[in-house]
Amino acid sequence: MTAREQLKYIQYTFIQKLRELDPNTKPVFGKMNPHQMVEHFTWAVNIAKGDVKVPVINQDEVLEKAYRFMMSDAPFRDNTPNSLLPDEPQAPTAPSMGDAIDNLEDALEAFVDSYKGPNAEPNRRVLNSFFGELSYYEQVHLLYKHANHHARQFGL
Repeated sequence: MTAREQLKYIQYTFIQKLRELDPNTKPVFGKMNPHQMVEHFTWAVNIAKGDVKVPVINQDEVLEKAYRFMMSDAPFRDNTPNSLLPDEPQAPTAPSMGDAIDNLEDALEAFVDSYKGPNAEPNRRVLNSFFGELSYYEQVHLLYKHANHHARQFGL
């Protein structure tokens, strides 16, 4: 699947599935409710855009293996831990899940513009804690993989 197709899935198909998701749906795995998951995914988009600075977690010897996994078609395992997050999900900040989805749509648009817009830097790379510095296409692939992980989480 091309980066364009992956981005289209995230921006349209995934967003539509989120809009149809009952906010009271229990996850198949994990502790987040749908509203928390949407805000979590928005946070990931903002990391990919470069708005949220995160520390490097993986050292050089692990980065190559982690990067190969990230770029593969293999899914994230259920309950994949994220050492950047607390054990218990954070309370949502948006007043409603619909507002959170609107914020996600805005973040996705800003993400694309930050790499492809008229003021974007050519060959821009943004640091990811687990996978190193990633290009636009690598970030899209990671977001696609991440979206599919959360779609599975809620049976979408």
